[in-house]
Amino acid sequence: MISNQYRKLIYLILILIPISGNSQTVYRKPDSFFASDTILNKKKVYFCSATAGLALIGTYTGLGAIWYSGEEKSPFHFFNDSQEWLQMDKVGHAYSAYQVSRIMSQAFVWSGVKYKTATLLGSGIGWLMISPVEIFDGFSPKYGASATDLVANASGSALNLLNGLVWQEQRLQLKFSFHPSGYAQFHTAQLGSSPIEQIFKDYNGQTYWMSVRVHSFLPEGHLKKKYPRWLNLAVGYGGEGMTGGYFIEPWGAIHSREYRQFYLGLDIDLSNIKTRIGFLDAALGVLNMVRIPMPALEFSKKGVKAYGFF
Repeated sequence: MISNQYRKLIYLILILIPISGNSQTVYRKPDSFFASDTILNKKKVYFCSATAGLALIGTYTGLGAIWYSGEEKSPFHFFNDSQEWLQMDKVGHAYSAYQVSRIMSQAFVWSGVKYKTATLLGSGIGWLMISPVEIFDGFSPKYGASATDLVANASGSALNLLNGLVWQEQRLQLKFSFHPSGYAQFHTAQLGSSPIEQIFKDYNGQTYWMSVRVHSFLPEGHLKKKYPRWLNLAVGYGGEGMTGGYFIEPWGAIHSREYRQFYLGLDIDLSNIKTRIGFLDAALGVLNMVRIPMPALEFSKKGVKAYGFF
């Protein structure tokens, strides 16, 4: 749905909580603000809980006032948008839920909460921060609640659960990248009229990545000692030819133009780069939600393309 693209901006603002990084190895001084506590720190727990609560209340109060206050209300209903936008919006929902869950889990680890408990708390909060948007949409005559959006949200939080409960580290990470497409200039209403709008609205320029922490999967030995901790392998998903949902164009016209893109490339795991400066490590942990341009191969119905930096 078009409104979901705008709301991604709010989702990304929510996850820029200044408590991140990788708690597996702490290089900071024990009394550093950014160092994870080894025992429960109630003040930090209260701070994290209050931050999450205020973010949740503020976000949905703002959504109600800005996007829905002027709309007519309809009886609550569901809307099937599962076939639109080559499911790019669904991957975006999973990405958003994963990132909020990851940051909130790390915030509780920072507070001295045991890793598995922090993962459960963070994943639950992440899903709750993203999913209530469907309640607003359910009363909107233009859209409707989306069951597939809820499933996508759950899958993102579930990925954070998998990482935390099985490995106690982020071995499988969802990331985002963007490049300007040639479609937005001809469809500004749907895809954005400014570069910032296009990042959130133009699915043709978006790519979502599953970045695999290769070092963690290597068996103990010489190779693992030599392999860079920060060098990941990533698989990506994108698409082109998307200019509107089915409520704008007939399905046949859209289907004949759209096509999927798959990628294989390298990735830099910023959260595995340690600087011995607490604030900088935290900032790298937050920035790790984005894939830095690196070599990649693209596979689509148009063939195979190689990129030095994508």
